[in-house]
Amino acid sequence: MSRFRFNLQRVLDVRATQERIRQNELALERKKEIAVLQKIDRLRIEQSDEYLKGDTIMSQTAIEARTVINHQRYIESLERDIARAFNDLGVQRTAVESARRTLVEAARKKKLLEKLKDKRMTEFKKEEEKAEQKVIDELGGTRSARQQAQDSSGKADRSACS
Repeated sequence: MSRFRFNLQRVLDVRATQERIRQNELALERKKEIAVLQKIDRLRIEQSDEYLKGDTIMSQTAIEARTVINHQRYIESLERDIARAFNDLGVQRTAVESARRTLVEAARKKKLLEKLKDKRMTEFKKEEEKAEQKVIDELGGTRSARQQAQDSSGKADRSACS
């Protein structure tokens, strides 16, 4: 019995490798997205803390104008940083979506070849079963012919003896 050999196995292996690479790229983009989300969270916490600090500054009896102005500038810079981080988040989400689409396409191409391989494997097995059945039928036919020949010669020997 021969062994199944898929002619496009190397192509299938390349497609599988490409799919793994795309999975890694998607994971990297998602990791970057999570980092941006964490940055936004840190900035918001810092902004909240600064608002509370501003309340403390304003409740003091002797306030220096410079302190209030510096504090306000810092809060504004935090707001700009948060806005930039949200912009980065949008860009990163676009990158994640692009990586996801690329992965889906790579997986589709690999799956197509896997289906072709399965189809050819099924055809190969059917052909093998046919060939096996043919051999079995030939053996059965040969055995039957031998049995008939023995039965005929046995009858001829018996009739010659009588």
